[in-house]
Amino acid sequence: MYYCVIHRPQADFQKLVPFKKKYDPYYPGIGTHITLVFPVPMSEISEKAFMDHVASIAKRQRPFQVHLNGFEKSKDHWLFLAVKEGRAGIIQLHDALYTGPLEKYLRADLPYSPHIALGLFTKTESKYDLRNPTVVGFDAERYEKALQEAEGLKLDYVVPF
Repeated sequence: MYYCVIHRPQADFQKLVPFKKKYDPYYPGIGTHITLVFPVPMSEISEKAFMDHVASIAKRQRPFQVHLNGFEKSKDHWLFLAVKEGRAGIIQLHDALYTGPLEKYLRADLPYSPHIALGLFTKTESKYDLRNPTVVGFDAERYEKALQEAEGLKLDYVVPF
């Protein structure tokens, strides 16, 4: 079991559902979200320590707007709906969360880029572990097809964070 911290933007993401069903191997999972703290093993930190730390950071957080628009490809071959505005605020919150008891869990090998994951584009023979992502074979043809499909959805959201 793991702890994580996510933010679920309040928007009508219904047109994402068929796309995510088709391309996201973890759909429906935890729904449309922006991950702030990636999975941390529950066996390594107490619930109280985790929750107290997250609450202390969240108390200091002021609301801001986020603009979700455009696409990015991650190092490990995910297609992301990008954060165009509000990116610095999300990164600042992410960095603040990875202090104190969570500092040792920060993944320096995967640069943090705030996003909503839309799909994973690895070769079928590649093994992908969400908790320990590594660079795996890229399915460029499937990615390009999905990117064109995603662009046709005209995804553009301004949401509170």
